[in-house]
Amino acid sequence: GDVEVDVVLEIGRPFREINRAIDEKHFDLVILGRQGKGIMMDLFIGSNSNNLARRAKTSVLLIPRADEK
Repeated sequence: GDVEVDVVLEIGRPFREINRAIDEKHFDLVILGRQGKGIMMDLFIGSNSNNLARRAKTSVLLIPRADEK
């Protein structure tokens, strides 16, 4: 099929900038790498990828690091 891909590079707070781009460009899918710093870090600090997966107005695909299990 015919697929359009946009690569967007913004400077600022990642969660806020990615959400703004989603709202402005109406993306169908956002693909993000996941660093996997540990569940304890995510519980206390949160992570951009987890926040986007929960709050984005579009589908989010999280790709873990190769060594993350």
